[in-house]
Amino acid sequence: MNNDINQKEHLKGICVLKQVGMIILIVGLTGCVTNDSTMGVYPNTEKLNQIHLNKSSKEEVEKVLGKPKKIIFDSDDTEHWIYKTTDDHYTDAYAAKKALSFAPVPFLGTALGVVDTSPSKTGVTHTLSLIFTKKGVLQDIQREVEHF
Repeated sequence: MNNDINQKEHLKGICVLKQVGMIILIVGLTGCVTNDSTMGVYPNTEKLNQIHLNKSSKEEVEKVLGKPKKIIFDSDDTEHWIYKTTDDHYTDAYAAKKALSFAPVPFLGTALGVVDTSPSKTGVTHTLSLIFTKKGVLQDIQREVEHF
């Protein structure tokens, strides 16, 4: 009889532990964390339409678009102005892993079958490069989109 009581209490403890683990998992998956970090000023289409190849000067471009994030000076005296914006967010798997890291029982995430093999962040970076001649006139516009 005493053995049956110990076994029932042990099973009840395991059941409570599973319920707590499921609650932590659900909270972690629904609490998705997002972060929009801007690393420079990537202009919208309306602003880009205000600048013109072989016509706009560096001063005119800066007035319309603002200061660039980075300026690269080439050996041929041309300048590359870089505007960049990154939008990223944490993945659901990362959020679940972080939520389970606060669990009072070691290795709870592994016991529940939550193993994070995905990247912690995903997002996209938009880069705009404006190339100016040595006389300071806009010569070329290059756009790049990078997903991670």
